[in-house]
Amino acid sequence: MVERYRPASASIDPTNDNPEPAKPKIERVRLKLKPEKMKREPTKRLPTYRIKFEKQLDIIRVYGIKCQNGEAGHYREVGKVVSIHQNTVSLMVGFLVENGFLERKGNATIASRPVIEFALAHNWSPETAPRKLAPLIRASWFGKLLLEKLAFRSMTEDDAIANLAGAIAADPEYKPQIAILIDYAVATGLVRRDGTQLSLGEEATAPETMPPRQDRSSPSADARDDAPPPRSSATVATSFLTTEGAVQVHVSIRVSMEEMAGWSPDRITAFLTGLAQVIAAKKGTEEIQK
Repeated sequence: MVERYRPASASIDPTNDNPEPAKPKIERVRLKLKPEKMKREPTKRLPTYRIKFEKQLDIIRVYGIKCQNGEAGHYREVGKVVSIHQNTVSLMVGFLVENGFLERKGNATIASRPVIEFALAHNWSPETAPRKLAPLIRASWFGKLLLEKLAFRSMTEDDAIANLAGAIAADPEYKPQIAILIDYAVATGLVRRDGTQLSLGEEATAPETMPPRQDRSSPSADARDDAPPPRSSATVATSFLTTEGAVQVHVSIRVSMEEMAGWSPDRITAFLTGLAQVIAAKKGTEEIQK
């Protein structure tokens, strides 16, 4: 007789014709595992790091080309032109829409006016064409923050990235994408990069990219239609005296810093050139009268 080994926990019911050993109890142990760290998304959309910045500009330009006649552009078609997979191009659409480069029209997207102007300007001057996008960057959340900080003082690029990351609660893993935001500001001329140092660029004070100024005071209801226009803060006074065959010239110029701060270099040059012409013309007139 051969006895079979049965687990101690097994038991046989004598009333059962086909007895089967009872299944051993399995003790369930609940292990406490540390929860994985939840990935926190930034509060603003960022450009993808999977596309180099130069290629991102190419994608924006293709949108501008396809939408010149009011037609919509699709990321599939754009991807074919720039030789990038359509799924990769689609990663940029959310960022471009959120910051005004593209406008949604149903399931399609249409390029905004600055993007179309950028595409047209690229045919003539590829180096300076991105400056047509300056109004979009100026109006973006990151453009406003950069200009505000740099208007106070220059800063390193790492400091600028830290400020931008803090504004949208972005973790350090998003640093490459935030750095691309600075590339946009530099390419459009709003920010100047000198090594690792950042400062305000030429387009930061250009009149065509500045938002319209609001009047500080509204005209009263009983204001006369023939009231003289307000005087400019920039005044020029000249006087000529002729004594003993000599000409004495006196020029007085007064320009407020508030107004001068909004002038571009070209405007300042034009102002000084015009002033010189006025002085020359007035001098010639008084010499004739003499």
